[in-house]
Amino acid sequence: MYSDSAYGFLVWDSMLRGASFNEWRLPDFADISRDQDLFMAVWSPGQYLFAGPLEWAGLGLGAAMNVVTTMFTVLGLFGWYHLYRSWNFPAASAVVALALTTGSRHFALPFGIYNGGEVLLFGGMPWFLLLLGRSASLAPRQVVALLAAFVAVAFLKLSGIVFALAALAAIVVYDFWPLRRIRWRRPLTAAALVIVFMGALYFFWTSKGWTAIEAKNGAAWASLPARFLEGWAAAVMAMFALGDLAARILQRPGHQVLQSLDLVYLIASVPALALLVWSGRRLRISHPDYLRFAAATALFYVAAMALIYAKGGALLMEDRFYRPLALVLLIGVVHAVASARPAIRLPLGALAAATMVYGISSYAVRLQHNLQVPLGSRGFHHGTLTHDGLALMRRELQGADSGTVVWTMMPEIALEVRDARVVVNAGIEQQLEVRKYKGRAKRVLVFVDETIVRDGRAEIVLKSFVDYDRTKWVATKTGDSTLFAQ
Repeated sequence: MYSDSAYGFLVWDSMLRGASFNEWRLPDFADISRDQDLFMAVWSPGQYLFAGPLEWAGLGLGAAMNVVTTMFTVLGLFGWYHLYRSWNFPAASAVVALALTTGSRHFALPFGIYNGGEVLLFGGMPWFLLLLGRSASLAPRQVVALLAAFVAVAFLKLSGIVFALAALAAIVVYDFWPLRRIRWRRPLTAAALVIVFMGALYFFWTSKGWTAIEAKNGAAWASLPARFLEGWAAAVMAMFALGDLAARILQRPGHQVLQSLDLVYLIASVPALALLVWSGRRLRISHPDYLRFAAATALFYVAAMALIYAKGGALLMEDRFYRPLALVLLIGVVHAVASARPAIRLPLGALAAATMVYGISSYAVRLQHNLQVPLGSRGFHHGTLTHDGLALMRRELQGADSGTVVWTMMPEIALEVRDARVVVNAGIEQQLEVRKYKGRAKRVLVFVDETIVRDGRAEIVLKSFVDYDRTKWVATKTGDSTLFAQ
């Protein structure tokens, strides 16, 4: 269970307990004897609204996640194939592109770690682009259909909105050229569509809570050129999950070589841009329509993402934010390379094959890892909770009710708590030392592991319950996990 998705399922659980749509019900920090409801605007609801009802209907949550992952993966494979063929690429090129995709780490990932919106967007985005291509004239009925499609994209994953807007801009931008014969109907229609959609999005969603595109780290406009270049590298690296591989090598927990991969992406931007320009030159005669659309979409999307990063949005430079663009560009690169001379085709083919070996083997490694970690009561494997911790939780939560407040280290651990009320580690939000919990509940349970006890964070957490005497916490230890109760 990926942490972001776990927050979504906490929202789903809250809705089943009577909270409003997309609101997370948790203890009020000003008085933990009562509840507060927080609208979770930072993530789209699709990550829980497909699997949640399947669990409610009787499947375990783990099985429900498997169903959703498989369904959207198959939907995506058919969608991307049809999209590639709609751009007049031969079946052989489309099949090779999909083979590279299915052998990549990003394709295997959701079968080992449920990443919610990522796999949903993989399944949904090609169908949005197919609809967009067939609605390029922007007739009234087409505009209504596209407006509904934008809502569907937002439902799947919020970052998909940026890509959808870039794609829409790409189909109308050429109406501004030549300047002496500007055609205004489609650009104005597209602008009206965007205004209506963004107005509705603000009113019904972003005005209700914090989102990741909002400035959190402070603007750094001087980084804008570097971010723009890094975006092109991310788009190419995302085709083969090379950024994921770099993170695996350079940012392994406990063996971290680089704090940030920004420099890696910046260096990679030179060969990435060279590959894209070279591919574009080879496609300008055979696939001009695709090239015009892909180039414009890429330019708009990379520029938009660079602005979000430079503004201080709470996003890391990662492949996953550029994957829809990468899948659009992939077919062009594959087709260009397939017809190139052996001196170019063979090295690039060898690189692609190596990334497929990594991607396929990563699934086997993740499967073996998952089989060693505990299987929770809802049918999914925990990545941060040990067998001792799960046993301790099950024992101590017996008889817990709505009068019990449970503090957990991670949101996925909180999903083990069904009847009590849950608080998730404020350290995730970098608020550990400032978050205070006031008031008193019938019972408070704090679950921590040995690492948190050793580095002093457990002491900070216990002190954050300001109306509880620090000396009266009773500790129960099982293996590497400890429960503090009062």
